[in-house]
Amino acid sequence: MLLSKGHKIDILETSYRWEFSEIKRFVPGNVWSLLSRASLFGDVGVDKKRTAKFLLYEFELIIISSAILSLLAIPMALEYLGISLNLEFRLISYSLVLLGGLVFLFGHSIFKRNKLSKIFPDFGFEDNLFLLFIYTVAFFSFSAGTFFAASAVYPLNPSDFLKYV
Repeated sequence: MLLSKGHKIDILETSYRWEFSEIKRFVPGNVWSLLSRASLFGDVGVDKKRTAKFLLYEFELIIISSAILSLLAIPMALEYLGISLNLEFRLISYSLVLLGGLVFLFGHSIFKRNKLSKIFPDFGFEDNLFLLFIYTVAFFSFSAGTFFAASAVYPLNPSDFLKYV
């Protein structure tokens, strides 16, 4: 995100500052951890308003990538609830996630003359798609790691890997 907006900060410096602000989230009672990111990146020339926008974009990426991955669990959820695999329900779910993804990717262009354009990333389509891809792969990796950790304690069927992820 920083690179696409013209900030040329070393990848190690960026990673350190991002990770340091993320670690603070897990300190009990620390409610200002997300705001510390603005302070950390302010030291290298990124204004606080831009950092706040990037945090909003990051939250949107987390929601959309999680929604994309949650589609893999629809068959298991329906089976658990005792509902037959209803094709219409699956199509509606897929359509809603696809619509959310498209609004995220093109939201700034769609709502250009509206106040809503400020909540959507103002990057190009390729940058938005790349960011969404990175977040989806990251969450898939986290979920796969959780699956393997859980299967070390409790035997899980490997054929259900995608459902559990």
